[in-house]
Amino acid sequence: MPTHRYRHPRTPTVTALAALLLALALAGFAGPAAAQQQPETRMLDGVAAVVNDRIITHSALEDRMRLALLASGLQATEENIQRLRPQVLDTLVDEQLQLQAGEDAGIDVSDEDVEAAIGTIASNNNMTRETFEGLLRQGNVPLTTLEDQVRATLAWRGFVQRRVVPNVEVTEEAARDVLSRIEQTEGEPEFLLSDIFLSVDTPSEEAEVRELAQSLVDELRGGGSFRAIASQFSDGVGATEGGNMGWVLGAQLDADLRTVVETLAAGEVSDPVRTAGGYHIVQLRDQRLANTPTAEDDIVVLGRLILAVDPPTQQGLAAAAYRLEQATAGINGCEALQQQADQLGAPPVTSDPVRIGTLGPDLENLLNSLEVGAPSGLIRTPGGLGIFMVCERTPADRATLDQILSNLQEERINLAQQRYLRDLRRDAMVDIRVE
Repeated sequence: MPTHRYRHPRTPTVTALAALLLALALAGFAGPAAAQQQPETRMLDGVAAVVNDRIITHSALEDRMRLALLASGLQATEENIQRLRPQVLDTLVDEQLQLQAGEDAGIDVSDEDVEAAIGTIASNNNMTRETFEGLLRQGNVPLTTLEDQVRATLAWRGFVQRRVVPNVEVTEEAARDVLSRIEQTEGEPEFLLSDIFLSVDTPSEEAEVRELAQSLVDELRGGGSFRAIASQFSDGVGATEGGNMGWVLGAQLDADLRTVVETLAAGEVSDPVRTAGGYHIVQLRDQRLANTPTAEDDIVVLGRLILAVDPPTQQGLAAAAYRLEQATAGINGCEALQQQADQLGAPPVTSDPVRIGTLGPDLENLLNSLEVGAPSGLIRTPGGLGIFMVCERTPADRATLDQILSNLQEERINLAQQRYLRDLRRDAMVDIRVE
């Protein structure tokens, strides 16, 4: 009989990894300090788990734990390590299943594909490849650990495109039904929420999960990044998007959750809330009346001019600050910003269009304070210093039929891939050898 111990059905994407690191870049980076404080946890190498015919070693588990700590911003205390180890092992098991599914579907992920994806992650976080790898080294994380995670991500993405997407169909009639419901709820209370959900699968897990939930609340109220911690711990559908639930009607929330949400101020994190399936930790980011778009729904093209400073000495940062201030004094627009980037040998400036509400509260607040084409003040990033700019901003409009069709398609693809992964777990031979 297969041995199962799963609680974290996450399906991360390269975009989600990049967004996670960008959130850390703007929130401040605690990698070096965490690395210095981390106790020695590496065990003599051996087998931590067997997934069908594939082995997960103790060293792979410990290396991934360091990456998870680095990404979530959690301190590497013995308590956090012990709590994190089962979740990280579950994630590694899922990735083995995703890799095997990709192989069975004929998905070929080359070394070049992995290198390109990591380069994109570094670029999206305004870092050179060298600076990005330096941050991993400071956290004592081998580059191969991230490469393995990215390879599994790409294999699963290829599997989903080949086996899942062709079988998902959304009719115009279904989209019109949704649009009708949206129009009927116009003016009702609506909340912009982020959520961490910790499932309780058996009564014996109750105390352990409740304790973990409370410890995460303490970390969040102590300044931890909700986006990063949700990406590492949440069992919810939005885990790969940092727990983002988007705008949710009050009437759609569990009654206990709604009662709690209505007491929160913007930015506040709730205590753990017990519902039928487990514990929720909710952050209220904003509230409004339904179907009345706000600035968070605007679509922006983001500009950024980043100068790497490695190592980040006072002298190096001062020199970079002077060069950036000289380069951006009096400029307007991202074309001018790109010209300055070319002269300074910096990476390309502009991003793809993105909804501003998906960028995280720190970057969102910064961009909302800027006029289109105006440079920001100096911003400290993990790799140095930067200037940000809004290149283009398209105001949000009310929901359209095309938008609803797209959203329904994405929602059903996500649900379908979760069912596939659940079936893979059910049919797998998994032997967990550590507790």
